[in-house]
Amino acid sequence: MSADTLRREGRIAYGNGEYDKALDLFRRAVKRGDPSATLLDHLAATHEKLNDLDDALKAAKKTIQTWREHPTGYLRAGRILVKMGKKSTALDIYNQALKVVKHVGIGYEELKKAQADVLKDVAPPKSVDPLTVLPREMALMVLEYLSFRQRTAISRVSKGWRDFIRSEPNLWRHLDLTGARARVLNKFISAAINTAYSKLEAATLNRLNDFDKVLAALASRPSLQSLTLLETGLQGQNLVDVLRKAKGLRELRILHGTDISQTVLHSLARQHSDRLELLQCARVRHISFGSTWHFKLPMLTTLDLTADTIDAILLCANLSENSPKLRSLTLRELTTPTLLPDLGFLDLRQCQNLEYVRLRLRFTSPQQLTLPPSVKVLDLATSCGGSYVGSNFFISMEGAANDQAGLKWSRLPNLLDVKLHFPGAILSDVVGPFNITHYEGKEIPDISKLESLCMVNPNIPSNTILLEERLIDLEHWAITGCLDLKDDHVESMIRSYKKLRSLDFSGSSITGIAIKEIVKAGHVKELVANDCLQVGRDAVDWARAQGLKVQFGNTSNQITGKKVRY
Repeated sequence: MSADTLRREGRIAYGNGEYDKALDLFRRAVKRGDPSATLLDHLAATHEKLNDLDDALKAAKKTIQTWREHPTGYLRAGRILVKMGKKSTALDIYNQALKVVKHVGIGYEELKKAQADVLKDVAPPKSVDPLTVLPREMALMVLEYLSFRQRTAISRVSKGWRDFIRSEPNLWRHLDLTGARARVLNKFISAAINTAYSKLEAATLNRLNDFDKVLAALASRPSLQSLTLLETGLQGQNLVDVLRKAKGLRELRILHGTDISQTVLHSLARQHSDRLELLQCARVRHISFGSTWHFKLPMLTTLDLTADTIDAILLCANLSENSPKLRSLTLRELTTPTLLPDLGFLDLRQCQNLEYVRLRLRFTSPQQLTLPPSVKVLDLATSCGGSYVGSNFFISMEGAANDQAGLKWSRLPNLLDVKLHFPGAILSDVVGPFNITHYEGKEIPDISKLESLCMVNPNIPSNTILLEERLIDLEHWAITGCLDLKDDHVESMIRSYKKLRSLDFSGSSITGIAIKEIVKAGHVKELVANDCLQVGRDAVDWARAQGLKVQFGNTSNQITGKKVRY
């Protein structure tokens, strides 16, 4: 007999209450091959009638596996699980079904009803809102760990949550629209400002529906101290005029997505010169401060400017006099100069409080930069293209006379963190001057030991990594984009520097042998090895199994879906 005939006879037997006979007929029909969802459901139903719930559940599972998008198997499995007293599992089955089954037809509606019925049984008699149990102070402590966007999402859960979050101005101190995906409506901004009231201290503006109106409302708040502009478009004199009302502004960040001219930046800085503590601008075409910037910023501690070209000599001519409290200086020049004049000599020795220096300028010689001994973090790069500058920059670094201006490691006794982007720089020329024999005077000064050293695309001509006394406490060492870096260098490095905790060898020529040596050494806990084409996946997996945290992947392929794994 055919499978269809067996199914019809099985249904007749089932209708007559002859369940054993029906079970035999349905089994024979299934064995004929390619059973339909209906036939498999008949088999499960017959097992259920015979009170053989385990076999009934197996048949229902087979229905789900064979007909994944059909609601029949999920409905049967859920009913059987409820009979077995496994309501939580039944709820999971229904939840999964609602994600898979097409959202049309009677089957989908039956699934929704079955889920609602089980959910009603599983849920406690009376749900308890955490806000009614936790003390208000503790609830606020939890909410303060969340981002502004997360708190906004939580406020939509229920009226109780919304009222609670909007009743606490401290949760609205920073109007942070960083993660906005669509235009933010004025209605939401108005509610946020009114909720924060006098507590509003900071605002990060992004994708606004009406920028001018929002900015005017924020500027009128005397409590506003920090303003960050993201995707707000081209701004001109209107920005200066509106912010004139912001009498308490201390921090101004103009980031990517907001375009202004040097004239506007100058007007903003001058307007708030007596209280501005932080000034950051991510992109201006040209910055040449000169005489137009000859005014004092007495409270300024952080200056961060990025431009196509920067006239750093004019900018820093009176920096120590105009901004005596300056602790952090960042100047980034984006263009690679061709016909631009030489940088000249940048002398920052009078900035006695300067601790963080990040410069990307037209450096061709270490004699062009002189820093104060207070510097702790130095991020230095040249905007001149090619490897010629890098390969020659550090050769004469410590060879100059003691009374001659210029960059010397021996003149920076508080240095802790160094990052250098000079392609082609010879490693020994950079590391060698950290030897204490290069230090001026007969007595060795009280110098710091470096904690982090990062170099981009250096040149390593020999197989030996020098051990210098000032580097013995290094915890992080990064040598990236360097095909000269091989297994022998890594072995020498980890043997000499016992306090290393993290390494970054992205873009190097290391192999699995180097990774094995790192694991054997035991003191390195983290390795970044992106774009290391000679490292095999098996070596990475083995190292992870030994407890080493490895970041490994091809960064050029990450956009296409290949993820960096930890």
